[in-house]
Amino acid sequence: MRTKNIILFSFISGIFLIFLISIWKILATLQGLSIKSFNIEIIFIFGFLISLAHLGLGDRFGIMWVHF
Repeated sequence: MRTKNIILFSFISGIFLIFLISIWKILATLQGLSIKSFNIEIIFIFGFLISLAHLGLGDRFGIMWVHF
């Protein structure tokens, strides 16, 4: 059951990252900037991997913060 929650969290984090970058692209276009490359697959995979790394390493770093 925990694995399902981790995958769901990572999937939602990837979608959220795509959403933020889409808003950034719209605002940049309104300012007159031209953005040539906007690859959604790479952005989603990058966000998915970052959220998985955060879940995997977050517990280890949380223990270190308690000691300081």
